Amino acid sequence: MKKYTLIKFFKGEASEKEIDSIISWVNESSANKKYFAREKALYTAISSAKQSVADKVVVDSGAAKRSKIIRYATYFSVAAAAAAVFFFAGYASHGNGGFLNSGKLFSSDKLMSSGSAVSVFSHKTTMHTLYTERGVKGFIVLPDSSRVWLNSDSKITYPEEFRGKTRNVTISGEAYFEVQKDSLHPMIVMTNKNFSLEVLGTSFNIKSYDNEDNAMATLYTGSIKMHYRNVNTSKISTIKLKPNETFNYTPKLAEVKQFISLKPENDKAWKDGALVFEDTPMPEVIKMLERWHGTKFIVKNDEIYQYKLSAVFTSESIVQIMEIMKLIMPIKYSCKNNVVTLE
Repeated sequence: MKKYTLIKFFKGEASEKEIDSIISWVNESSANKKYFAREKALYTAISSAKQSVADKVVVDSGAAKRSKIIRYATYFSVAAAAAAVFFFAGYASHGNGGFLNSGKLFSSDKLMSSGSAVSVFSHKTTMHTLYTERGVKGFIVLPDSSRVWLNSDSKITYPEEFRGKTRNVTISGEAYFEVQKDSLHPMIVMTNKNFSLEVLGTSFNIKSYDNEDNAMATLYTGSIKMHYRNVNTSKISTIKLKPNETFNYTPKLAEVKQFISLKPENDKAWKDGALVFEDTPMPEVIKMLERWHGTKFIVKNDEIYQYKLSAVFTSESIVQIMEIMKLIMPIKYSCKNNVVTLE
């Protein structure tokens, strides 16, 4: 694909034929997707530098200190979806320290891109699915102006326009919601773990990964109705959460726990660029590090699974994290091609 054609597309000056050819080319290979993302990021950075101060990318003070580890960030406005999306990807060997608050607009009816993935939508599409790969985090503004932060390896499905009596979205992975209040149209957040959340206007963190046995939700403001199904009886039950309460659900065991969280801020620390472990079992530590850094772990010594970790990481690379872990627990490690081997 010729670079000047991509630039025309970024400027919104490409013809219908050129747009179609770009979409076909992007979907031919992962290499094309990555090249497109790099060129778009470069175009955005150069264009932003030419804008007035009000149009430039703004980062908070904490993110500014960590801006060197952000590889690229792009902001997309899609007319058909009536939603804005941010995606953030860090270097494979570094953490993603923070979220950008604003960015250069990029408009297209047909194409939405993350740092490492491209999805194509037609004008007839009514549902959209956005996925953040491992090592990537994202932010989306839903059609009702509700805001959602997506952690790594997470997916959200939503309609291009909320219609009817409820605002339905589906989440798999981890996300932090700030739901726009609408007492007449509750938002229903459905999960892959036989439970859903019903909210009117509130903020909460939800964690429901496919490869984990349990799921949880922590409420920060407002109230939530948790609807869950007992896998043994198929009966649906409902409980209400108050601020700073956590709902923990293990479908396979039909086990439900509702409790006041002593440190509720830990559950959403990832949103602000912090990876918090507090007496966390190593199997969970490994899963979180794999998602956070987009890396893979190989454990050759099963005794390692018996350890627990208490630590807070922000901008440390995976090698730096492993060096710290090596100091506080009896492990040996090697790191090659983004694969960490524990012995």
